[in-house]
Amino acid sequence: MALLATADQLRRAETLTHERMAVPMLLLMEAAGRGSAELLRQTYPHVSRYLILCGAGNNGGDGLVVARYLHRAGKDVWVIIAGELGHFGPDALTNFTIVQRMGIRWSDYDASLWNEIKSHLREGTVVVDALLGIGATGKLRPPVLDLVEKFKGLPVPVVALDLPSGLNADRGAVESAPLLAQHTLTYGLAKLCHYVSPASSYCGEIHVVDVGLDAATISAMNLQHQLLDAAWVSTVHHHRDALTYKNTYGHVLVVGGSRGKGGAPALAAQAVLEMGGGLATAVIPGTAESAFHRRGLETMSAAFGTQQTTELTAEAVPLAITQLTGKAAVVIGPGMGATENTRAFFEQFVPHIKVPLVIDADALNLLAEYPELWAHVPKLSVLTPHPGEMARLVMQNSHQVQSHRLESARALARAREMIVVLKGAGTLIAHPDGRVLVNATGNPGMATAGAGDVLAGAIAGLIGQGYEPFVAAGLAVHVHGRAGDLAAGEYGQEGVTASKLSRALGRALKSILYSA
Repeated sequence: MALLATADQLRRAETLTHERMAVPMLLLMEAAGRGSAELLRQTYPHVSRYLILCGAGNNGGDGLVVARYLHRAGKDVWVIIAGELGHFGPDALTNFTIVQRMGIRWSDYDASLWNEIKSHLREGTVVVDALLGIGATGKLRPPVLDLVEKFKGLPVPVVALDLPSGLNADRGAVESAPLLAQHTLTYGLAKLCHYVSPASSYCGEIHVVDVGLDAATISAMNLQHQLLDAAWVSTVHHHRDALTYKNTYGHVLVVGGSRGKGGAPALAAQAVLEMGGGLATAVIPGTAESAFHRRGLETMSAAFGTQQTTELTAEAVPLAITQLTGKAAVVIGPGMGATENTRAFFEQFVPHIKVPLVIDADALNLLAEYPELWAHVPKLSVLTPHPGEMARLVMQNSHQVQSHRLESARALARAREMIVVLKGAGTLIAHPDGRVLVNATGNPGMATAGAGDVLAGAIAGLIGQGYEPFVAAGLAVHVHGRAGDLAAGEYGQEGVTASKLSRALGRALKSILYSA
């Protein structure tokens, strides 16, 4: 299982490794640089020229170790130092002295060097960004800023050490737009910025370099952030017992639908079953019944009113309450509409729900428009907003949410004591106790109508099978993203639809659990 660390946690792990195991910090820097050089040679086996951009901190020290090992391997290396040499710490200074004595070419950066640097960047040169490390915060400043700005847009491959300079390691935020890395080589543990957008979009492929951190120390730190991967899925997945039947795997109630939106609850209900749920029933207005049953043969419905009944109203509450009997989880919101009528329905129905609740789509919009409704929502319900819905929930705009996704998800989870699934590139699942799961499956083709309905149903389907809601949300998000990747592989990203996502859920879970 892949744990994700903050900058402080990584520094603490290094310090404790040094104190408990008597490992010199210089040796950790050596391991980082040596491992990075090995990965560079494996990744670019035919490259002979490297331009290594070093800052005056420990990240620059890592870059100097890389320069040493590449030079020993016969590579043409030029080190550019952006910063005062007097700011080098003792370990970085030691490596700078070695670089000098080995005769490796190095230069202090100033603007007069630029034409010479450009001539060096002929085809085949790899640029290594070792300017700033995980401890850096705030916007880039000269001379680092000047150097980064000059390199932007140049057609050369960039490899970042620990993180592309300009990212915030802990928040997934972009302090200053960095160089776009094809690969990021990070030390000991991956950091939040490597998988949390928008920062993750600059990192390229992530490689974790083993620098010898004490495993017992890391285990004892009880890190709260985790990357969803196949190892995590295999750990939490419930294998089926032969002596079971459909009721063993839960009966989920989906509540939603309105005129012209019968497909949304249908997608959610079908996803319950595609994700392994035993049964799925939907409470929908009469106008949505025909569309609902065109979607699938396995799902059931309880329709309110006649075929002319366009939405759920307070008069639908008694029907909905009767449908709660025997249910293991409830999804509310897909296609429901956010009107005064559905507000009254939500307000009167939700207090009767005593099983885990997944709140999606228009039910989220009702909470945003009528904040008094929060008082009726059970604690630890699962909220599944996309960025626009999230913006309305926290009274910000979408840009603010997308620029600070991690903080937004954490803050809402803590403030409302809910599990928050913030959808998008690198979907986040935040628990009010501070735990965060970060997903790396999925692709832009999943930005399509109904994809969120499928996810809401998948989460509820897993809850119905006995998964704790936080785990169910993480497992559903990871499998949903993998289903999107399978669908994109078959149809192209432009050909991904919610129906294809739903149909691929079982195949996606199988591919995760039983991949080589």
